[in-house]
Amino acid sequence: MKITEQTTLEELSGLFPEAEGKLISGGDFFTAKKELTLAKLQKEQPTWNVNDIIYGLERLKEIREKGYYVIDVYPDSDESRKANVGLMKMTAGA
Repeated sequence: MKITEQTTLEELSGLFPEAEGKLISGGDFFTAKKELTLAKLQKEQPTWNVNDIIYGLERLKEIREKGYYVIDVYPDSDESRKANVGLMKMTAGA
């Protein structure tokens, strides 16, 4: 799948299952705004450059092919802000 300005959050939600709930504000953001395109996301959040988002997500797709995984930092936390914190471990040279 090629990520473009017209890609919706719903389309992205299944692209990185290991990071579900940890990209773009975490939690249910993707579900609540699933029909939002990346272009419309930038209109809502003008400091988020759509080209930078596309570049970053395309790069994550490349890295995923070489192997990475997500580590939950606070796995037992009841605090929603902490529960959505995760680190992505990417292989060297990716």
